Amino acid sequence: MKLRSENQFPPLTVETTVKIPVPCVDRGKVDANNLLGVILIVTDDGFYKIGTKNGILSSLYARNQIFQCKEQFISSNDVPNIEIPLRTASTQNSLTGRQGQN
Repeated sequence: MKLRSENQFPPLTVETTVKIPVPCVDRGKVDANNLLGVILIVTDDGFYKIGTKNGILSSLYARNQIFQCKEQFISSNDVPNIEIPLRTASTQNSLTGRQGQN
């Protein structure tokens, strides 16, 4: 099972642009389903610390939770040095405001 998982989700490197799915409860109806981020750190355990244009996401992500982009949309230089949760990053990218507002 581990070998199959490693073949399906090969490891990523620092400075790789990734898509992070945003759960429905953390976004509004018309907001984007994904956020773009860049891998800042790969831990010894194989988890990824990801930064977005709004800040560094406070959670660590496993390889099966993120998807590699073919192009580089964001670099580590574009990431401010503040830690934010995924919901906040999603809200800041929203065109309509945060989830639950009318």
